[in-house]
Amino acid sequence: MAHLGFAWYPNVSGPITANSAIALAVAGDNRLAILSATSTSTEAGLPQYKFDGRSGLGAPADVPQSILHKLNAALNDALMGPAVRAGYEKIGAVPVGLSLDQAKAFYANEIAKYREIISKARIAKVD
Repeated sequence: MAHLGFAWYPNVSGPITANSAIALAVAGDNRLAILSATSTSTEAGLPQYKFDGRSGLGAPADVPQSILHKLNAALNDALMGPAVRAGYEKIGAVPVGLSLDQAKAFYANEIAKYREIISKARIAKVD
């Protein structure tokens, strides 16, 4: 029996490192430095399978734009710093800083994409 799963690298790094799991592909546009010998999904023949895990910070709607821009700049500077970048890469992640407009557009697109998937799959709303 073969088991198959889709997971972010940090969640499966232990089994992969212990050789009890094999990474078949990376679902992003680029190979991960920590899995440099592992093909991307496009290289493996599945160009339609793309997924990038993201995390971000949110703030209440009434926070002034000037403060949001200041926080955004500081966070992006930190993400690109060598120590933070190395820490992310060590766990198989790639730090990406976005502007406020880019983040807003990204999350709006993600919501629309998953709303459509959930609707087509007829997944019931959970209250």
